[in-house]
Amino acid sequence: MEKKILYCLIIMILIQEASAQQIKTLDLKWKKGLGYTISDVILADVTADGKKEIVVALQNNTVLAFNPAGEIIQSFYLGDPTQIGYITSMALGDVDGDLSNELIFGLGGAKEVRTYDLHDFELTGNTLTPKDTVLYKVLRYHGSVYVTDPDGTLVWRRLTLDSVKAVDYITTPKDGNFVAAGVGDLVLYTYNTRSGSELAGDEVCVEENVTDQVARWATQSDCLASSNCCDNVDRCSDCTSEWDDEDEVCTRSYTKIVCGSTSGGTVGWVLVDEKQYNSSIILLDSSGQQKKKIDLFRRDENDKILTKVKVKSVIVRGTQTTNFNTEVDNRIRSIFSADINQDKAEEILVASSNGLIYSISAYNLTSMRVVWEQVLGDSGTDGVNYYVLDPIKTIKAININEDLKLEVFAGDALGILKVFNAEGALLWKQRINGPVTGIEPIDVELDGKPDIVVSSANKNLYVFDSSGNIVWNYPTDDEINSFELEDIDRNGLDDFILASTRNLYWYETNEFYVKKAKADSYYLQAYQSFTQRDFSKASIYVDLALGIYRDIKDADNVPKCNLLRSRIDNEFQLRKKLEADKYYQIALNYYSVNDLNLTLINIANAEKIYAEIEDVGGLEKIEGFKKTVKEEERNQKKIIADGYYTKAVSLKNFANYTSSVELARKAKKIYEEAMYHNDSIKCDYFVISVADRSMEVATKNLELKRYDRAILDAEYAKKLYTEVGQPELVKLAQSLLDRINQEMQKPVVVENKTTDFTPYFIGLGILSIILVIYSRMKPRGTVKVTPEFQELDELERLEGKI
Repeated sequence: MEKKILYCLIIMILIQEASAQQIKTLDLKWKKGLGYTISDVILADVTADGKKEIVVALQNNTVLAFNPAGEIIQSFYLGDPTQIGYITSMALGDVDGDLSNELIFGLGGAKEVRTYDLHDFELTGNTLTPKDTVLYKVLRYHGSVYVTDPDGTLVWRRLTLDSVKAVDYITTPKDGNFVAAGVGDLVLYTYNTRSGSELAGDEVCVEENVTDQVARWATQSDCLASSNCCDNVDRCSDCTSEWDDEDEVCTRSYTKIVCGSTSGGTVGWVLVDEKQYNSSIILLDSSGQQKKKIDLFRRDENDKILTKVKVKSVIVRGTQTTNFNTEVDNRIRSIFSADINQDKAEEILVASSNGLIYSISAYNLTSMRVVWEQVLGDSGTDGVNYYVLDPIKTIKAININEDLKLEVFAGDALGILKVFNAEGALLWKQRINGPVTGIEPIDVELDGKPDIVVSSANKNLYVFDSSGNIVWNYPTDDEINSFELEDIDRNGLDDFILASTRNLYWYETNEFYVKKAKADSYYLQAYQSFTQRDFSKASIYVDLALGIYRDIKDADNVPKCNLLRSRIDNEFQLRKKLEADKYYQIALNYYSVNDLNLTLINIANAEKIYAEIEDVGGLEKIEGFKKTVKEEERNQKKIIADGYYTKAVSLKNFANYTSSVELARKAKKIYEEAMYHNDSIKCDYFVISVADRSMEVATKNLELKRYDRAILDAEYAKKLYTEVGQPELVKLAQSLLDRINQEMQKPVVVENKTTDFTPYFIGLGILSIILVIYSRMKPRGTVKVTPEFQELDELERLEGKI
């Protein structure tokens, strides 16, 4: 039953990967065979030119730096791996505070075996004490941390009792910066133990480190394939292979568990092995001094350190196993530091060989503690503890949503990929068909949303979206043990630096795919806007997509874009036509209530839209309506102008000449606007008639020697003649003014004679009698003879409305 479940799980993974889009999204720029096993690869500015180079660490402790052209520009050697360990990991950081980054190396695997004579006593000082159990042999693997300048100059080193499998550079807000090293490895203690009981048939197991040559692997690819390394070896672990090109020989090194049964006896001595897996994080300051150590041993419910546990059912390196006594292997495999919860203090993320993830707060040295821990892979249980046999290969913190906090990504040797939030809660889980060896963020789809690139030892790169769906996968030519991702040559295309067992690859994002992905993004936005009936926005995005598809000559997507363009245009035309028709109807409504101003405003709105969508019928309809409205407006203006003219004539008849001229001017202005030219001329003749009358009055006043009044009337006449453009009449008025001035210059002659006032007295008497008689005959009340102006006010109101 359990095997069927496992097979179903594998089939589901294969179906999912097959359904993912598999396209040539990357171009291989170069490949370098290095001849030795690659431990790690990072990007660093080793030449201090502001550009990054590729730094590769080999297991023989050689460090190489490559430029973008694939040329080795620098190399150095750390030391003998048998003495200081081989390089397991690298990191960058300004360790010594000189404002430039140093290279940080973690090393491990320097094997040491100490053997003691077999005996049944323990020597303490000069005292021999009989013992039932005496230490016979200790096997352990030492390590070290090296910090160098980019050129390989040693800054400092620190030797460690156990191997260092991971390093990083961390910052604490209170205590400064430190090198964080994951220290821990197997320590095998062998004891000489007295036995006083029957031992026949008891199983005794020991762990052996084996190096052998495999003749059946005749090619380099067979030799270096990780899936072949433990072939035909039971209980095999930590297996690596190396290929000798000259002798064409494959050599492998691995650890295996050898078990046997005792022959039996009543009293005797047996060698008993006891394993211990040390696991801790140490923090080293700028001079390499240890400032903090955090132990990460697994403990039972009584807080006792566990060394072995019996798991009822667990998947061990892809094989279903039952009733298996396994060691608690919590060796650290990966470290990554980041402020995942945005509290202005970094957390140290730790991944173990036993499939466990720890988040350790790093606010200061004193308060460092494990905030949360999680299990990555499939696991069995024993009480409150979980045990997983597939080691975590990599751990990373990446922001995949909009909450600013980082999510924790981790992948193991079985292909399980899990994502946790900053508080340790599981967000989603995926699985690929091969070990997860690297995780990096990227916006592959160029849609502004983060994607996740995952590398695998199964020769594939996978891209997941932020929800855990596989977007596409890209097959490479080799197993991928680690990779770096960045636009190294700054050409706008992402560069993938892949490290296999002995080869280094530079892949670059395919320009066609980059542009196509952008066009796909535009097309999607256009289609979404179209379905939401936002045709203006859809039109913008479909044109952007179509331009890119045509640029890259994408024959499949250009027709698709053209079809959407056509649908958008049709919908756009229909929607715009409905909008124009609406304005037209509103114009008709205002016309029906004789509001010509709002009628013309809505006609203009409708005309603009009809012109935009090239609706010939709509434009013809608008043109006819405009003529009708314009003619109606012209007629209404004439009516108002006629009213002004009529009132002007009336005022003239009542001798209100100044006001009559003002009304005539208003009438003329409206006649000219409405293009009634004859009526405009009629207004000019009216003004001339008023001017002529002023000339007559001026002449009469001249005769009566009322020179001041004569000048005023003559100047007023001249002004009116000038206004209506009558130069001959202007000359006539000026001539009258000249005569008046001449008369004013003549001296006054006074005759010396006596005046007889008798006729005047007689005349006044008669006038007085007439006035008395008239006053008695006058009817009560008075009658006004001045014109009323109510109609004039109404005309002015109508003029303002038009």
